Amino acid sequence: MGFVNVAWDGDVHFFLLDTTVHPTWQRRGVGRRLVEEAIEACRGHGEWLHVDADQELMVGFYQRCGFKPTAAGLVDLSQSDG
Repeated sequence: MGFVNVAWDGDVHFFLLDTTVHPTWQRRGVGRRLVEEAIEACRGHGEWLHVDADQELMVGFYQRCGFKPTAAGLVDLSQSDG
């Protein structure tokens, strides 16, 4: 019904990726539970867990799961630099 991936650098940094819930199961707390379980699985094994999401998803979902917004840099790889 849903999944979330956690990438790890092998040291102190975790990255939350691809949180997905089947449309039939959305808005029932499944996504939040998946994220909470991912946070608990990482706790005690590193310094921080990062998630990258657009503003709407960050405010509407991830902040309610405990994430704080941060500034980040972005490189548009579809654009050439020359």
